[in-house]
Amino acid sequence: MMVDREKQLAVLRKRLAECAGGVGGALTVTGPVACGKTALLRAAEAPARSLGFEVRAARAADAGRREPLGLLRRLFMAERLPADLPHGGAPWVRMMNTIWAGAVTARPLLLSVDDADEADEASLRCLDYFVRRARSAPVLVMVSERSRAGRAVRPVRPCHEVVVGPVGADGVTEMARRRLSPRAAERLGPGLHRLSGGNPLLVRALLADLDGYADTLEQAVGHHYRQAVVALLRRAGGAELQVARCLAVLGDQGFPELLERMPGLDGRAVDAAVTALGAAGLLLDGRFRHPAARLAVIADTGQRDREELHRRAAELAHGVAWALSRELSRELSDAEQRVATLAAHGYRNREIAKRLSITVSTVEQHLTKIYRKLNIDGRASLRRAVPPQARTPDLVSPG
Repeated sequence: MMVDREKQLAVLRKRLAECAGGVGGALTVTGPVACGKTALLRAAEAPARSLGFEVRAARAADAGRREPLGLLRRLFMAERLPADLPHGGAPWVRMMNTIWAGAVTARPLLLSVDDADEADEASLRCLDYFVRRARSAPVLVMVSERSRAGRAVRPVRPCHEVVVGPVGADGVTEMARRRLSPRAAERLGPGLHRLSGGNPLLVRALLADLDGYADTLEQAVGHHYRQAVVALLRRAGGAELQVARCLAVLGDQGFPELLERMPGLDGRAVDAAVTALGAAGLLLDGRFRHPAARLAVIADTGQRDREELHRRAAELAHGVAWALSRELSRELSDAEQRVATLAAHGYRNREIAKRLSITVSTVEQHLTKIYRKLNIDGRASLRRAVPPQARTPDLVSPG
């Protein structure tokens, strides 16, 4: 039984009922990686069959992008499609009309496609055709796709969207009740939510690690959690995997200015990847939620790749830090430089005040001036402007 998904399941059941009544269409299940999109699609299949639907389901990632019309073949295996399928023009239209005529009967049809954003272009074009035709037939096209910042093209044309996000704190506690005693679940639920960010994959892994360690959540984080972190990142792939590896291997050296200069990355890609990893529950404020996650990513990164990351980081950081240090010394006073460096390094106002032997009010006044002088809007931007490599001893000692 799914947890914290009542609203999403209600929408799916409503669309199925409408389709069974003759009003077809399309529905997209979207959300961060490993947050339960596949489970939601599967959960819709049983009620669909109970309503008399024919269910055709396929996972686009099984075919991948390299096999032209691979997804189409998996959805319509019963039709025994010819080996040489047309890709356009009148032959393609005739093929699509033939498939549609054979698949659509008086019985309602559910086409369920998992990981639609992993499908080949030709199959996506066919899906788009089915979505257009579904509006006037008892056909529901239901696809899942990852939510991606800055995405230019959706797998299928705009349709009703169901968002699946991380599980809330109460939902995590409910998941814990199914593995632990009620008292242990109530006590450990908030910590489980904090360490997992509500990602169901990470929650289940932590619960597996908790077997026999119900009183020591932090110490119980073990191999199940580490394996889940690696699985999540491999499933994410692309820039998200690359950024996570940079953050893990480089630690505090992996500040945005440096990441943006790594091969294949730019500011937009880094921001989108950090946002996506945060939404998936792996990062919090741009850092791994638990040291075990970072260690798991480091272990999954080959020795040669780790050495190359360190080499590039050293080369880039030298030039970046030198240039930024000059800019800071030119724009900010000595006191402002000390506050800016500590704030960029993650210190809170009270911590900065204590470290520099000044009042919190003075810290706030310095930060206001710093933001104005550097033309930035807050600490996130400040972290870009003041990488840890720009620190010198006189910047962090009381002045």
